[in-house]
Amino acid sequence: MRSFSPWRSHNNSPYCDLLLLFSFSPFLLSSLLFCCVANFIHIISAVFLLPHYTLIAGISKYCMASNAFRDSSPPGLGREF
Repeated sequence: MRSFSPWRSHNNSPYCDLLLLFSFSPFLLSSLLFCCVANFIHIISAVFLLPHYTLIAGISKYCMASNAFRDSSPPGLGREF
């Protein structure tokens, strides 16, 4: 014998159950939407900003290394200033 539950839809689909649950709880729907948007922004920023950060770090390491080389070189080889 089947028991009646207000959360079950007429076709017993789990997707319809979730839709019914979210329609009764706007807080759950808004929190799910916020998590999806936050994850999307996180992925996009990681994909697009990480190469720029590594490029900037590489350039700064190169500049620091060239400054250290210039400072350690004897006078007359790039230390005119």
